[in-house]
Formats: sequence, structure tokens, C-alpha cells
Amino acid sequence: MRFIGFRHYRETMHVALIFLLAASATLACKWDYSIWMVCSKEAVSNSQVGRASTIKVPSRILVCRTREQPVPAYPWEAKSAGIDGKVAVRIVLSRQGEVLSAQAVSGPQPLRLASEQAARQWKFNPLPGWRVAKMITSTLWFKYFAYQFTNGQAVYEAIAEDCPEALGGIAGSLPGGIPKGVPARVSQFVLLEKATDRAQPRVAQSSSTAGIQGHVTVEVRVSEEGRVVSAEAVSGNPQLHEAAVVAARGWVFRPTKFLGTRVPLIGKITFHFQ
Repeated sequence: MRFIGFRHYRETMHVALIFLLAASATLACKWDYSIWMVCSKEAVSNSQVGRASTIKVPSRILVCRTREQPVPAYPWEAKSAGIDGKVAVRIVLSRQGEVLSAQAVSGPQPLRLASEQAARQWKFNPLPGWRVAKMITSTLWFKYFAYQFTNGQAVYEAIAEDCPEALGGIAGSLPGGIPKGVPARVSQFVLLEKATDRAQPRVAQSSSTAGIQGHVTVEVRVSEEGRVVSAEAVSGNPQLHEAAVVAARGWVFRPTKFLGTRVPLIGKITFHFQ
């Protein structure tokens, strides 16, 4: 039997320890966002942090570090005008995870102020590296959904993207609860946000449709389960109507539910032919 010296044994154990630490760090990176600054591919390098540079944290990472995440109150001006949409708010954070400033950079104007006010109240658990950074920035996304029921009732909902804990309450005129079976009319923005399968139109290569371009808008009715039960072209070149309607019938949506009750939807989808 060959004798292994103490020095060789120590070197072997040192290599084994390095591999063990590397494996532990890899597993921790997958499960613990607290070491994101070390493991993430989008993290700033140690040299950058050392120079106290600006750290830009992706929103999907930042929202997992929230301590407080109030959602916006749906503005009355937007409700009365039936405005919904998505607002991006650029924020600057302190090293302690407090929001120092918040500015809406995109989205419908009537929804921007409410989004900024909500973003200023968010608080985060600091990530490693923040204490030596000059500035920490990120972007929060807020979505607003308006549902106008055909019986005159309405529901307005505000949520924070990528943050399931930040769900807005239901606001609107619902004295009798959610009307079962009564469809809610929604904007194209809401339909696109809820779509899980978007079939694209196919135009037959015939002499009658060759080279035709334009837009076709199709009104769809969506069941409680998220399936299109009817589709009708309401505008656009009649020669493209059939292709647009066939495509619309292939769309699938996440079911819409309020207070445990699923509701059908009515909305419009616009297809672009080029």
C-alpha cells in the first residue's frame, strides 16, 4: 500500500473543500435571492461595486425582496373614462431599501400619478452590495384592469407585475356581488394580458388575397373557462375577415375570477396583415 503524505492529504482536502463550497453556492443561488449580487448573471462585478457605481436591479428580482408593497388606488378619472393599461415607474432606492424617488416613464397619463404614489411606499430588504453602491435603481410595473359588465356594474383592479403579494382589491359598483353569467366588456389591453395562446391568421395564397395588407378587428366572446365561444370581424378589409376570425377562435385566455366567481368576457382583438 502506497503511503500518502500529510502534505498531499492536506492538498486533496483543500481541493475537495473548494468543490463543496462551489456546489453550495450554486444551490444557494437557485433558491436564495439574498445572494443575487453574487450569483446572478445580471449582477454587477465586484470591481464595479467597489467603485460605488450605480446598481440596476431587475424588477423580477427586486419584487421578491419586498417588505411592503401597496398597490395603487384606481384613479377616479381613469374609471370614469374607462382607461386601463400598464405603467412603468422608475425608482431610486436607498442602501436600506427605502424608495427615494419614483417617476412614471410610460403608460396612460391618468394612471401615472397613482402609480408613483404607490411606488414611493414600497420597502425592500437590501441585497448584498447595496451598502457600498452610489445608487440603486429599478423599475416597477403596475397594471390596471377595467371590467364593464353589460348590466351596468363595473370592477376595477390594480396589480403589481411579478409580485403576487401585491394584488389590488376589487373596486366598483357591485351591490349584489359578482353577477354570475353576465359578461364584462374589457379593452384589448386586458385581453392581451390574459391571453395564454395567441393563434396567428393564415391567409390562403389565392389571387383574391395575394398582396393584401391591413388591419382587421375581431370582437370575441370568452367563456368563464377562457375559451372563445364566438368571434365576429367588425372592421377591416372584408377579404381578410375570414382569416382573422379563424385565428381569433384559436385564442385561449386565463379565466377571470372575482370573489370566487368566474366571469365571461367581451373584447376586441386587432390582427395585422403585412
